[in-house]
Amino acid sequence: MILMTVVIAFTGCHNDTDTPINKRMDEVVILFENDVHGAIDGYPIFAGYRDAVADTFKYVVTVSCGDCISGNLTALYQGQSVIDIMKSVGYDYLVPGNHDFDFSMATFLNLLDETQVQPLCCNFNDRATGLPLFKEYEVKDYGGIKVGYVGVTYPYMETVVSTSTLIDEDGNYIYDFGGGNVAGMLQNAVDAARAEGARTVVLLSHIGDDLLPEVISKTSGIDVVLDAHKHTTEPGSYIKDKDGSDVLWTSTGTQMENIGRVSITKDGKVKSSLIATESVSKRSETVGNVVDRYNQDIERRTKEVIGHSDAYLTENDANGKYIARLEECPIGNFCADAFRAVTGAQIGIVNAGGMRTEIKAGDITYASLLAVFPFQNEVCMIKVSGRSLKNALEMSYAHIDDFGGFYQISGMKVLIDKTAAEGNRVRSVKVDVAGNGTFVDIADNEKYTIGGSSYVLLEGGNGIIFENAERLALKSYLTDDQLLLQYVTETLAGHIPESAGKVEGRITYVE
Repeated sequence: MILMTVVIAFTGCHNDTDTPINKRMDEVVILFENDVHGAIDGYPIFAGYRDAVADTFKYVVTVSCGDCISGNLTALYQGQSVIDIMKSVGYDYLVPGNHDFDFSMATFLNLLDETQVQPLCCNFNDRATGLPLFKEYEVKDYGGIKVGYVGVTYPYMETVVSTSTLIDEDGNYIYDFGGGNVAGMLQNAVDAARAEGARTVVLLSHIGDDLLPEVISKTSGIDVVLDAHKHTTEPGSYIKDKDGSDVLWTSTGTQMENIGRVSITKDGKVKSSLIATESVSKRSETVGNVVDRYNQDIERRTKEVIGHSDAYLTENDANGKYIARLEECPIGNFCADAFRAVTGAQIGIVNAGGMRTEIKAGDITYASLLAVFPFQNEVCMIKVSGRSLKNALEMSYAHIDDFGGFYQISGMKVLIDKTAAEGNRVRSVKVDVAGNGTFVDIADNEKYTIGGSSYVLLEGGNGIIFENAERLALKSYLTDDQLLLQYVTETLAGHIPESAGKVEGRITYVE
């Protein structure tokens, strides 16, 4: 019987001035992170804390629970920056997360080869052969403390990543992530680890706490879960497995806010805690040097001039009043045009709350584009019925009062009646279906393609749902700031014309 203790208090790092001659061998310490999303400044602290723990304990294990490669400005290097940094840290195990495939599956697999880390995943199979791409589990003996590590990732991967990452040239899915069968796949891996003598089984999970309890309730033999995907901050709590036994689970949040620590003792006790990163005083110089080099290069690259604007793409009206959440405005048109042009959709949509500043006339840098879209949301394209689109527009324009979900649009014209009741304010919607400037009335049963951020189109951003949306494949993964960069440098050839600073009657109101 495994005894478990949860340490709820957030503890700071304690660095002894004298390194013990004889390190403790009665406990295995697992340090982990999850959903770092390119927050590279946290890695020197993570490694520094690991080094401090290793001064006392012989058996220290370093784990990533996924979504490490993509986020912040890692796209400048297609994930290579994070891989170089992780190599300098020295990881033992990694389970892939959905955003680790953002730069394509081939890119992820190539980068993974460089890390010298052991990937683990029991539900990442080649559909053609039925064989797993990675080891499903591994058992380690730490001086008599036998620990089994099992990896599991999100089982419905096709719903959270770009379809183009998962299909072949004929449109067939290449990989099987388990779907509703994930619990059975997980149980097989756990049983195999137990059969090899694992006394304690640690699950490295990128499932998320919304789905995790259901999966654990269908399995047995797991002692502790290091979880990821939903950015939950959990020092340690319990969920029940199918035998009614308690399973300890913990998660660090995101962006390296915390370092997760799980300890396994010789007598079978398992405990967990979170260490607030800001409380750790030790920083790895080796890892810090790698991070510093990338930060310097990022600063240089983001300040480079990448184009010129003859227009003032403002969020205000002629009197200087902020109107982006109330009316059509030049910066809104520009961003919506970018979504439409780069994705190839019939319509482009951007929520006003997602745009955080203007673009002034003059030279343009990547930093100035990043300031417009600092959240770096994933770009996507969907197909929906005219009825679904109209319903979403009604929700967007129901609040003509500084609402972040107010849609700026491209390829579409909308007439709104402010005096009508909510849910009946959109008087007409016309779409440039053919892309030739000819606008026709929207039809309820026709299908339309829309380019925008995943937050807006797929994640219910601002409480607005595109009902029965079908996600379409894009040629490559992009964040919205990268989309603006591509739009300026490629579509517009580095030049924003003066005409872009004018409104065009895309959003009008009944007089």
